[in-house]
Amino acid sequence: MKKINHLKSNNDYCKLPLTNLTVGIAEGINKLRIKQIKEFDYDLQVSLANDQTICLIPFNDKSPKELQSQISVSQIQLFLYAIKCWQEIGDDNTVTIKRKDYLKFFKMVSSHHKNNLQFKRDLEILSHIEFQIIVNKHKGIRAIGNVLSFEEIKNGTFKLVFSDWIDHISKHQYTLVDKQFFSFHARKDWFAIMMLLKLSQLSKMKLNTLDNGSIKISTLLNFLGINHELLMLNGMDRYYELLSSSMNKVEKVSNFQLSKNFVKGEMINDVLSKGIITFKNPYLRNHYYYNKSA
Repeated sequence: MKKINHLKSNNDYCKLPLTNLTVGIAEGINKLRIKQIKEFDYDLQVSLANDQTICLIPFNDKSPKELQSQISVSQIQLFLYAIKCWQEIGDDNTVTIKRKDYLKFFKMVSSHHKNNLQFKRDLEILSHIEFQIIVNKHKGIRAIGNVLSFEEIKNGTFKLVFSDWIDHISKHQYTLVDKQFFSFHARKDWFAIMMLLKLSQLSKMKLNTLDNGSIKISTLLNFLGINHELLMLNGMDRYYELLSSSMNKVEKVSNFQLSKNFVKGEMINDVLSKGIITFKNPYLRNHYYYNKSA
């Protein structure tokens, strides 16, 4: 467990509406990205828990494999940034964002041609993603629709329109997420990005009442879409190293204190299937304790 020399302030966090719906969309996008596509698959769709689904609707006559190559965790970052902006300045189901503001927020060079292309491509992918996700398990209410549609109203300025699912998102409730979530590299740090997202969600659920939270490693891997097939295909050692390095990355840039709990001498297979990650974040614990209406 690392030592924290100083706690981050509220300025180091951003407020995001991490609900079952928005986190489910993020989870689904990542699972679409790493799904093993079979030779005769004609679409790109994954199932989440409780018969929830998310899919990428084909466009430009691209095959599922070609479409999958364009899916990136950067679309999750953009999606949550867009919802953040909607909470702050949006009207009804629309919000207007500027590409230069987005790239500045991500600490990218706005004039970089590659970043400009990626921004437009990410919006295009998001506009073709459809889902059905439970928003109220007890009442059986599901949100169904596409993530968003968009229009470039002038050079670098985009109007985003969310479908009816946005009615299930409050403009007042939020979860604090370290801004590093948006600074991590989408390709190199995807595991750390998704881990930070999940830990931030759990922190609001658990750290307002408990000093320590925990998550089974197998539960985290399932959230990331790393199933038994992928473990066998790419090797358990690879994912164990990815888990360890991502924990180090998250600890390095945030207030999270993380540790893996398992029996010494256990095989990697047992660690991944039975191990537990415990986490602690003093700043978030205190914040939610004094802001119970967040």
